Amino acid sequence: MAPPRLVDHAAGLPVGSTERAAVERAFRIAEAAGWSARSLERVLAALHQLVGGLADGRPVTLSRVRTVLGVIEGARAGRVKQVLDELGLLVDDTVPTMRAWIDNRCDGLPAGFRADVRAWLLVLHEGDQRARPRTRSTIYGYFGRVRPHLLAWSATRAQLREVTAEDIAAALDELRGHPRAGTFVALRSLFRFAKRRRMVFTDPTRRLHVGRAPTR
Repeated sequence: MAPPRLVDHAAGLPVGSTERAAVERAFRIAEAAGWSARSLERVLAALHQLVGGLADGRPVTLSRVRTVLGVIEGARAGRVKQVLDELGLLVDDTVPTMRAWIDNRCDGLPAGFRADVRAWLLVLHEGDQRARPRTRSTIYGYFGRVRPHLLAWSATRAQLREVTAEDIAAALDELRGHPRAGTFVALRSLFRFAKRRRMVFTDPTRRLHVGRAPTR
């Protein structure tokens, strides 16, 4: 296959247009990265589908890239996304499955608790400077432990900062064994996070202890 020529692919494209900019950027990247002629041709064809006729400066969504190139993304998709991203045209409009799950579950919480709990779950999922990301099973478990108590407290408490150590102790007193220990760990995680982010004035779990859960 004869190497693609910029002059051939840019011919007829208006100077300053989105498609011409994408074509020129693809050639520059291909030269620097050593793409094969076939790879470059495939990328140029995909870019034509994605930005050909698109209003200049209008972004291309990641979901559209996946629709055009197919569900299974390979090297071509990565190269196309690189070109668009370097031009500032690629917009990620997809929602990761875990984020969607968090948003869905938090939507069912009382309004006064919703934002704080969502922020906590997102940090569990993504991590931050002080904590590593937790596994999905841990996040599912933590939320499942705290949710019924948040719903119960919402009858008399408008927000997380109004929950007291007595409220938590009363909730734990109704549990035994692993459910008790697991609920305490989850609540402690939530309120420690809330205290660090100044969502609550004090951590109501700080002086509480439940001992170790019995061996399974």
